Formats: sequence, C-alpha cells, structure tokens
Amino acid sequence: MDESSEEDEEDQLSRGSNDHHTLPKSRLRELNRNKQLKRRGKKKIDRGIHFAYHNLFQNSFPWEVIKRLKAWAKPNGHEPFFTSFTSHQFQSFQLLFGCPPQEFRDNGHLSKAISVIEENFYAPREVFDEFVEVVQRQQRKKKRRKK
Repeated sequence: MDESSEEDEEDQLSRGSNDHHTLPKSRLRELNRNKQLKRRGKKKIDRGIHFAYHNLFQNSFPWEVIKRLKAWAKPNGHEPFFTSFTSHQFQSFQLLFGCPPQEFRDNGHLSKAISVIEENFYAPREVFDEFVEVVQRQQRKKKRRKK
C-alpha cells in the first residue's frame, strides 16, 4: 500500500461515516445500468450503524427489515428471535436500536427501531420513485422484445 492510499484509508476511518446503498445494488440489476441513479441512491451514515444493519440484516430492503422487526416484536410462544444471534449480532442490535434484544418487546422499542430504519436506510422518495420508473421502463422493453 502506498503512502497516499494509507492516508485515504485513515481519512475514511476518521470521518466516522460511509456510503450506504439505499437501493442495494447486489439485489437490483437494473440499478447497475443506471450510474446516476445508483450514485443518488447512496446515503452517508455512521459506520457503526451501517455495519450493524448489514450484520443483522445483510442486504435486506428496509421494508423487509421492518416486517422482520414487527414479527420479532410479537410474542408467539416460540423461542425468542435472538437465540441464534452471535455475540456480534447482539452488539449490533444494541448499537442499532438502543436496547438489548432481550428487551426489544418491551416499552415501545418497536416504534423506535422502525424510526431508525426509516431515517437511516430508506432511499429518498424521489430516488425511489425514479428507480421504480427505470424498472418499469426496462420491463416494458423486455415485453416488446419478446413479441
């Protein structure tokens, strides 16, 4: 590693934030064809929160995460959702939602958790709407080619 790339890496670490792809490019092939939209779909967020999100939910869409959180918040008579968590996932949960997973069902933590996801991980509305238009346009093109 040369000296300038070491400085770049240190600068990135000292900032405390990095880019989160609000529309996960690994799950959306259409996005990879539209560089401007992909760039606009990035959002600067705290590194720790970013890591915690991916540690718990991999590349899930925010609405998928919220659905999972709602399921976790319901007492269902089964083992608690966190029994298979690793120690890193316990830490990630605490960092992301401000409570240990054992307390998640108590005291309205669900609404706070949903707010955390909405504020940090959703694409801005105009970017999401534009993405939907791009996907619909590409689907129409595919249909015309098949005819």
